[in-house]
Amino acid sequence: VDPAKEASHLAKDAIIVLPVSKETDGFGSLAEIGWAILGAMLRGQHVGVFVELDGEMSDAGKRTRLLSLKFLSALQNKYPIFRIFSKMQNLANWTVFKAEETKLFAQSELSNTTNIQLTHPPLENRITIVGTSSQEVSKKTELIKLLNAKNMPIYDSYIKNWDDNMEQNIDNELKHKRHDKVILSIITGDTEGFGSLAESGLLALNAMITGQAYGLYIEDHPSPPNSATNRTRTLVKAHIAKLNQQFPNTVFLANSMEELAAFAVANIQ
Repeated sequence: VDPAKEASHLAKDAIIVLPVSKETDGFGSLAEIGWAILGAMLRGQHVGVFVELDGEMSDAGKRTRLLSLKFLSALQNKYPIFRIFSKMQNLANWTVFKAEETKLFAQSELSNTTNIQLTHPPLENRITIVGTSSQEVSKKTELIKLLNAKNMPIYDSYIKNWDDNMEQNIDNELKHKRHDKVILSIITGDTEGFGSLAESGLLALNAMITGQAYGLYIEDHPSPPNSATNRTRTLVKAHIAKLNQQFPNTVFLANSMEELAAFAVANIQ
């Protein structure tokens, strides 16, 4: 699928349906969820999500889906701007209902009215760094050095043995991602970064709701352009471009670590 065409549909269609079944890894679909919900909040669209979690999945697949579901559940409880379904059939039923509702009220103000109270709760005066999971990533080392030179308070989400106590690690990381003042995502070519790509839209969505500052850096992976990770990166960047085109300055996408560090410093002070 052409990423630009897909981003265009997500930007204009009334109903967005995101079924992520266990038949595939679904990393690209997971990466779209947050961006779709963020766009829907701004555009007045309807979003339905189904994410299947199966015990036979790889640790990476299970971790990415579990993190996404926990993040989504925490947001939905307070901000019901989308629906999560536990069964594919329920998602299908909801889609049919919403299609009929949208058709019936196409000319009504009700169809495009969403009342969400954004309270912007108190945030911890800290910069959380997420993304490519390794201490040896040169870009992350460069960023931390730049921030340390400014005496910035930092939380680095890297854990060497992340899958030990997976749920506890997820909960601790989510606490920082949801409550720290500045969130920085670094998605480099050092790893495929599917988990980082999957959470990028969720972090952008949470930042919009809570008033956090969220900045990203995304570089290409050294694999072929049509590899799964590069297709996902292209898709995420296409969604960001479409959002910023419709709603200027919604997402900050940095071109360098200097830009990302400057963004963090400006928003932490």
